[in-house]
Amino acid sequence: RRMAIEDLERQLDAYCGDSGAWEESINYALYTLSYFVITFRVMKKRLGIDYFNDERMRRYVGGLCRFFGPYDKRFDLHTWPAIGNSKLPQMAGDYLLAYAAELDEGDDLRDACIAVYQKQASQLVPREHYPNVLAAMAPVPEKDYELPRCDSEHMDEIGVSMRHRHLEDRESYLFQKIGFWKDHYENDESAFNWYAKGTPLMMDYGTYTKDVGTGRAHNLVEIPDMDSMRRGYLANHMFSSGLDYTHSEMPVTLKLLWGRVRSWAEIDGKQVHRE
Repeated sequence: RRMAIEDLERQLDAYCGDSGAWEESINYALYTLSYFVITFRVMKKRLGIDYFNDERMRRYVGGLCRFFGPYDKRFDLHTWPAIGNSKLPQMAGDYLLAYAAELDEGDDLRDACIAVYQKQASQLVPREHYPNVLAAMAPVPEKDYELPRCDSEHMDEIGVSMRHRHLEDRESYLFQKIGFWKDHYENDESAFNWYAKGTPLMMDYGTYTKDVGTGRAHNLVEIPDMDSMRRGYLANHMFSSGLDYTHSEMPVTLKLLWGRVRSWAEIDGKQVHRE
C-alpha cells in the first residue's frame, strides 16, 4: 500500500506540469492515462483515495481536452496533433470517457471528457491496455456534449497552441513544440502542426503513423550543432483577437566543442576552407 501511494505521488509531482501538460508526448500521455484510470479505480475502492479529483490529475486531463485538435477531414474525425512520438489519427477518447465516469455530473471536466469521446466514438474500437476493463467503467452518455471553447495559450512545459475560430468549420489551429518536456520527443524541438481554415496544411506525422512515420519526419527549424535533446523555450508572445505572435529560442550547445557554430557543410563532412 505504501509503495503504491508513494509511486503515484512521485509520478504526479514529477510529470504533471503546471499547465496540465504531461511529461511525455501525446501518444504516451494518453496511454499513461489508460493505466491511471484503472489504478485509480482500485485506489478509490480499496483505500478510499480519490485521485480522479486530485488537482494534478485534473490539470493533466484538462490539458488533454484543450490540446485536442480540430476536425481532420483525412480521417473524418477529431484527433490530437501528432507532436513527438505519436501517430495519426491519435485515438483515445475511450480513456477520457472512463475517467469521466468517476467525476460528478455537472463537473465541467466531466463534460469535456465526454465531448472528446463523442468526437471519436464512431471510429473507436477496443484495443490494447485492458479495453474490456475500460469499457466496463465507461458511462453511456445521456446527451451530446460540447467541447469547451479554447483560445490561444502557452502550455509552458510543452509548447504553444494558437487558435482562431475554435469549434467552427474553418478553424485554424497551429501547435508548436517548444518547451522543456523531453520524454518521447527526439529531434523534434520546434516541430509544428498547422490546420489552416479547416485544412491540414503542414503536419507532423509523428513516429508511428503507418507508412509515413519516421523518427526524423518533422516540420521544424533545424539548427547546426544543436544537441538533438536540447529544449527551447518561449521567449516572448502575444495572443489577441487580431494576431498571435511567438518568439522562441533554442540554445546551441555543441558550439562549445568548436568555439563556434559550424556550417552544415562542415557537419556533413565536406571540405570547407576558412580564412
